[in-house]
Amino acid sequence: MRKTRLLLVGLFALVTVFALPALAAPLSGAIFTSTLGPDNVHCSGVDLNIYGDKAEVYLNGGPAHPGAAGLPDGDYYVQVTEPDGTLLGTSVGSANETPVHVTNGEFDQCYQLSDILIKASDQSQGYDDTSNNGGEYKAWVSTEPTFTNSNTKTDNFKVSPRKVADRHPRPPCTFASTTTPTLTASTPPERHT
Repeated sequence: MRKTRLLLVGLFALVTVFALPALAAPLSGAIFTSTLGPDNVHCSGVDLNIYGDKAEVYLNGGPAHPGAAGLPDGDYYVQVTEPDGTLLGTSVGSANETPVHVTNGEFDQCYQLSDILIKASDQSQGYDDTSNNGGEYKAWVSTEPTFTNSNTKTDNFKVSPRKVADRHPRPPCTFASTTTPTLTASTPPERHT
C-alpha cells in the first residue's frame, strides 16, 4: 500500500511539473505599430496601422495607459509575415535575436522594424515586400523563437498600396513624334472698290 501511495505521489508530481507550462496564462499586454516621434527616441501614436513606407514602421507595446497590464519584463523575438503567416523577416538568426526589451511592462524604446529584422529571402537587413494586394503585413513579438500563439502578440499594419506600386515603377511612356504644319504668309486678296 505504501509503495502504491509513493508511486501515485510521484506520478502526480511529474504530471504537475510537465502540465503547468501548458496551462500557463497567455502572454499579457499588447503590441502596436507606430512612428518615431519628433524627439527621435519615443514612438508617437498608437495603432496608426497605415504607413507610406516600410522604413516608417516602428514597434511599441505594453500598456497604452497607466495601470494597464503590460508585457512581462524580458527580451523578445520579432518577426514580420504576410497576413497568412508567410515569413518576410525575422530577428531569429540575426546578430541580436531578441532585439526588443520590456521593462516594467513597457518597451524600452521605439524599435524600427526594418532595422531589427533580417529578410527571409536573403538575410539582408529589413523585411521583404508583402505580396498582399492591400499592402498588409503582420508584426509578431514572442518570448519563443517558434512564435507559439500562447507566448506571442501580433499586430497587423499596412504600407500604402500606392507606395508599394512606386517601388515597382511602370516603364516610361514614349511619345510618337509628330510634325507641326508650317504656316506660310500669304498675300491678302485684292480689294476692288
